[in-house]
Amino acid sequence: MKIQDFNGKNIGQVLSGGGVRGMAHIGILKALNEHDIYPDIISGVSAGAIVGALYAKGKIPLGMLAFFKETPLFKYNFFSFNKPGLFDTEKYLR
Repeated sequence: MKIQDFNGKNIGQVLSGGGVRGMAHIGILKALNEHDIYPDIISGVSAGAIVGALYAKGKIPLGMLAFFKETPLFKYNFFSFNKPGLFDTEKYLR
């Protein structure tokens, strides 16, 4: 049961990207859920889209954090510093 009725309207949540910063939305969703607010519609970009997809699949925030810890996409040693582009794709071959 939700604390607020919202007069029968759907609740939407938009999640932005930004790499590691996009994962901050996990905390936002956790806080909303702790107050019995569950978005009916979720949309996201980049890392926010990944968080949104995990949420839509039913993952709890701790499960989402585990996913990001196990996924090498956001590991700092994959960033490119002396080459063009954001990521050093050669490091992903391993």
